[in-house]
Amino acid sequence: MALCSVCTAISFADLPPFPEEQHGRILTGLQYVHPLRREREFPRDPTGSSVRHHKSLEHLQEAAAAGCVLCALIQDRLDLLLSEIEGLDVGTKTQCYPTVDLWLAERPRGS
Repeated sequence: MALCSVCTAISFADLPPFPEEQHGRILTGLQYVHPLRREREFPRDPTGSSVRHHKSLEHLQEAAAAGCVLCALIQDRLDLLLSEIEGLDVGTKTQCYPTVDLWLAERPRGS
């Protein structure tokens, strides 16, 4: 299983827990679009609660194209998300469009 240098460096056992107390979930009824609402009292800087993955969508795409299986999996899920967003009306689409700012955290319990 080939991994890029970014994915090889991930210490999965040491990922910080997802900061559940900082986010409220928004139910959409959609399969892939699950926005999180950041609670006002928490900072927007994810560095304290997450680990940086790729710096941009372009870096992710390049790593996936070069054969990184984890990046390819993330890219596949992102493509499904973007495809679902494209089918939404304009107002909803602008509310759901992701920043594609890629950070890693341990999955919330029960997810």
